[in-house]
Amino acid sequence: MVRQFLLMITFAAVGCQCEADAPDLIFDAGPSGPELPECEGALVNDLVSGRCVPSRGVSGKCPEGMAYDTAHPWASEAVAAGSAVIYVAEGGSGSGSEADPMGDLGEALRQLEERGGLILLGDGRFTVGAQPLVTKLVTVVGRCSAGSTIFGQVGGRWNVNGFGDNAHMRLAGLRLEMGLKASNLRSLKLNQVVTKAEAGQRSQPGIEIRSDEDEGIELHAHSVEVSHWSQGIKATTGIAGVEVSGSRMEQLGTGVIEVHQTVDNAKVLINNNLLTTREDADVVVAVGKPQGVGATIDARERMVDTFHGEVVIRDNTVRGLPDEAIARQRDDGAKIGIAVRYPRLSADNRIEILGNTISDLRDAGVWLRQVAASVEGDDTGQWSVLKNTIERVARGMVIDHITGTMSVSENAMIEPDGVGVALRYPGSGVTLSQNGVVSPGGRGYDLGPAKAPTSTIILTENQVTGAVRSGFYLRAAGGGTWNLNSNTAHDCDWGFAAVGGSEGNDQAANLTFKDNGVVAMNADSHRVGLGVLDVKGDVSIAGDRLESASVGIWLERNYGGTISVTNPVMIRAGGASLLAIGNNSSIAVDELVIPEVAEASIAYDDLTDGGDRATQVGVLLLDNRSVGLSNVSALVNPLDQAIVVDRSALSNEHYEGLDLTTDASMTAQGLEGPDNSFLMSGLDGVAIQGTGAARFVEAGDSSIARGWLRGAP
Repeated sequence: MVRQFLLMITFAAVGCQCEADAPDLIFDAGPSGPELPECEGALVNDLVSGRCVPSRGVSGKCPEGMAYDTAHPWASEAVAAGSAVIYVAEGGSGSGSEADPMGDLGEALRQLEERGGLILLGDGRFTVGAQPLVTKLVTVVGRCSAGSTIFGQVGGRWNVNGFGDNAHMRLAGLRLEMGLKASNLRSLKLNQVVTKAEAGQRSQPGIEIRSDEDEGIELHAHSVEVSHWSQGIKATTGIAGVEVSGSRMEQLGTGVIEVHQTVDNAKVLINNNLLTTREDADVVVAVGKPQGVGATIDARERMVDTFHGEVVIRDNTVRGLPDEAIARQRDDGAKIGIAVRYPRLSADNRIEILGNTISDLRDAGVWLRQVAASVEGDDTGQWSVLKNTIERVARGMVIDHITGTMSVSENAMIEPDGVGVALRYPGSGVTLSQNGVVSPGGRGYDLGPAKAPTSTIILTENQVTGAVRSGFYLRAAGGGTWNLNSNTAHDCDWGFAAVGGSEGNDQAANLTFKDNGVVAMNADSHRVGLGVLDVKGDVSIAGDRLESASVGIWLERNYGGTISVTNPVMIRAGGASLLAIGNNSSIAVDELVIPEVAEASIAYDDLTDGGDRATQVGVLLLDNRSVGLSNVSALVNPLDQAIVVDRSALSNEHYEGLDLTTDASMTAQGLEGPDNSFLMSGLDGVAIQGTGAARFVEAGDSSIARGWLRGAP
């Protein structure tokens, strides 16, 4: 009360254009706004002022023929509302009227601490002095960032404090020669503002906001330029909203935009900005706890209660190097482009990452993560990652522990050093569709394990080209239901690989491959079309198209379920179109037309028992517990060895847990092909049953190439 009384006396003692009963200011101009001019060339309408400006950044010109920018919407709105108006001109010494302006910006701010109102700055440099207190809306409008400059705060920071529900501040048409920190305001709005750090200032954020109040603080920045600071915008605690649009934020030290903790139902919009960092930065855009807090991921996860609400990051250029003239090397660039991490568990969250161009990073273009303590069924809201282009990065996307509804669609990952998309511990509701990975240095898609054995994950119409390792690599040890439909792998070492863990420790998985495609005709860089190894559970392969220089479908050491291969569209293969070896799972093959099979060495990892010998077999079945063949045809592409069945190498050291002394069986019906092309040897008393059994002939003791794939790359 004493402070308020002293402020009232101070305010009454200094002259300004004030009216005793002036109404409170209207916060926004509203839909009526300024009439927008038509812009030519690369210019666009500024969201706030309506003037033609560069698509990102500030306008280059001051308004012509005006000593003060009274035409700015915030200024004209304040005048129309009858708010207090103070004119400040360089060298002024008057009361603050237009005819007799003040010269001290700090004094003008003190005049409006309790009252609120508008300050119009002319050309020149203005000192702010001590930090102001804002209790009502204060608007400061300069002529333009090239004409009106604010400086003078000791330590390179302009600290603005707010108090009360009406504490709002707006700054337009200014250049700040210092950082800006706003505490406990309800909102801070910036338009056409420039701040560039000089030597000695670069360890601080350019703009920082925080609030200790339950309602939180909002930042709206349109057409601003922030450069050379430690961070461009740092929003720490009590954040109710951050909106950054049409801005340039360049050459920042540790990151460009960081949003840490929010209040409930916060809104974050980062739209149509150019955002770059210096090459040792952590994260260009981070929502959630920043990369540098806590020594480990587990330590950072323990700092819960990070953000809640709506996050939209769209149409930005995000680059981890300061300018296009610098060519990225493998270890150059910021670590991560866009990171959204640890939202509170809530169905009300909405996270959208759309249409961004992300490049030049030491690690991931996009990293999304929920805390590991979340479980299947926890709802983290709706996540959407759509139409982003990611290039010159170590990894395209890393997506961890998502248990909400997530759609990752139509993104392009171009030549990542390693994996294109790493999907770790996804829960039900995660879908990947129509994404493309071009020439990854590792895997195209590295998938799993699932968040829980009950999780269901869907991949549809995704593509990968030129993967040095697997196109699609699925970790099946954690179980889950995985549906891979209409995906395509071109020129990859393995097209598709599903790999389990240690027998007895795995959860049962349910894998469906349907209408996927593999095209890989270079035998020097391709080994397997579709491989399933060490998987516990049921596997369905139906209608997949395979054109391969090596084995088309490879099934090895699987157990605890049934593997069905139905109507695959096989064009070419090398060595064997289908190889099943050492499976405790039941193998069921139906409606298979054997393709053209070239004579080739089967690419075992250990070349034991003649494993380097070239073969030319349609279907090769070695040491399996239960096999069913139905409607297998070698009429279109006749082979001397259409189907070869052998169990002669069975031993405990090769097949742990595989028992062929009980419940071993084989059935065959509807076989088509040349006489004497269906061969069997060493079946240890297991008779082939069915209408096609009579077509099998003894192959004698001829050696059949054997070996092991220890796992997919």
